[in-house]
Amino acid sequence: MNKRIQILIYSLLIECLLLTGCWDRIELNDIAVALATAVDLEEDHVYRTTVQYALPGKMEGSQTSGAGGGTEDNIAYIDSDIGKTLREAVSKMQARMSQQITFSHRRVLIVSEELARNGIRDMFDTTARTASNRLSAYIIVAKGKAYDLLKAEPQFERFSGENMLYLAESKGVIKVNMRQAAQAMSPIGSDTILAYMAVKKSQLSNDPSEEIDYVGYAQFQDDKMVGTFEGEEAHGLMWLKDEISPYTTILKIKDNKYASVNVKNGNVKIKPKLYDDHIEYAIDIEINANLIEDFTRSDITNKASQEVLSKNLEDHIVGAINNAIKVIQENKGDSAQLGLLVQNYYPKQWREKYEKNWYEELAKAKFSIQVNANITDAGLVSENITNRVRAEEAK
Repeated sequence: MNKRIQILIYSLLIECLLLTGCWDRIELNDIAVALATAVDLEEDHVYRTTVQYALPGKMEGSQTSGAGGGTEDNIAYIDSDIGKTLREAVSKMQARMSQQITFSHRRVLIVSEELARNGIRDMFDTTARTASNRLSAYIIVAKGKAYDLLKAEPQFERFSGENMLYLAESKGVIKVNMRQAAQAMSPIGSDTILAYMAVKKSQLSNDPSEEIDYVGYAQFQDDKMVGTFEGEEAHGLMWLKDEISPYTTILKIKDNKYASVNVKNGNVKIKPKLYDDHIEYAIDIEINANLIEDFTRSDITNKASQEVLSKNLEDHIVGAINNAIKVIQENKGDSAQLGLLVQNYYPKQWREKYEKNWYEELAKAKFSIQVNANITDAGLVSENITNRVRAEEAK
């Protein structure tokens, strides 16, 4: 037989052996897809693990988006159990399910505030040891019980876990997933923050729903929650971390007269300077913004009015940053990673003087803040339209 033909036959035989089909495939009906997990701390340091599963057979044609367990219209199912470890609780749930639980699609892990204040390092241990778990998933701290946040029934998403994911990835917030949180917790001079959410009833509705409210950020020292950044404190932290995305803020121009300004972007420079008894941080910020509402009835085309508006925005940003600094210093959680700046600028002094007692040095630090706001766009209407119509009718 021709040698070339012989080689070709052997090649075809080998390929036939390889084309044996998906012998190890798992059908969708044989798995329970975990979408989100909530972990609470109970008495005697026992963990309550609550899991939200998708019900694929009920998704198509379903008209309701509730996330409670087991009724005919629900497209998600929630189950819960307790254990000395997270794996023990999941194993108990697995023992009463015919499908194999998989966490490969989980994007949200919720921990209660009580658990967060006791430490979250165990959450990273469990996730890192299981290959199917995603380090791109978000850890969210619940105000109150974690399972209450998971059981919420938001009206605009199919699952509460899906709603929390979209909130954690939305514009105007600092995005921190599990990998980023672990990296922030690793060196001295750096602490992580996590999204802080709560259940909130919808207002003035005939049938109030339980919506999920993005409250702000949970503040950590090492792996323990020590405080929160809410409202303007949260905006101030965004500037300190130089993670600015467009957001709207309200300025009080004079008594009961307000203006709404959209902060489009900004440039932040922070430089530490060492003194014998303290560190001083020089913070310089350039802001670009535009006016979106003006209830002061001022002529925004007037230079003096523009300067008043810019000065109010500058003062507002300085106040927000100072509020965030106060939270950092009082709670001794380096949420803005100010220690890493000292380490980068002065590595020798960091090792010799600051590293061992960083939180005490952080509490003594001083800050000088300079903000220059540039309001580039006052909108297409430069004066109140009712005043313009009145003036035209008077002619």
